[in-house]
Amino acid sequence: MNALVHETITLSRRIPFPCAEVWDAYADPARRCVWGVPAGEGIEYAAEHFREGGRESYRCGPLGSLDFLVEAQYLRVVEQQLIVYAETVWTNETPLSSALVSWTLEPLGGATQVAVTSQVTSFVGAGMIEGSRSGHRIVLAQLGRFLADAAADAPDPGGMEGPGGYGER
Repeated sequence: MNALVHETITLSRRIPFPCAEVWDAYADPARRCVWGVPAGEGIEYAAEHFREGGRESYRCGPLGSLDFLVEAQYLRVVEQQLIVYAETVWTNETPLSSALVSWTLEPLGGATQVAVTSQVTSFVGAGMIEGSRSGHRIVLAQLGRFLADAAADAPDPGGMEGPGGYGER
């Protein structure tokens, strides 16, 4: 029985933060570890070189059991605009899926329209396709929440709270 399945997944979300902030949240692997995995799962980078031609390698999966190895190569990186990478997901030296993934960032006033397109091939059936779709949907939502939480926790840039300063509210 052939378990090979192909699909193109396209998801988009308006994130109410400028492209520079969205870009910085992606470009920093420590920040990406916070928003880039679904709740109850973990990620641990072995290598991370976010640049054109760069490679990354990480383990991910349920906390305490990072059973999946992801190896990726960045093919095109245009700051605050475009990220394209090819990735393969493995478990126990068996490839589960390969994908060509693009992230596009489009400014919308003070917000950013983020679109993720994944041309994925599963070697183990439709479950990997659904897992990819669900994972991208979740991380897009978490990226927006991560930025909102970071903005809420940011100190007052002038050092004075309230509209009149000096703690006045």
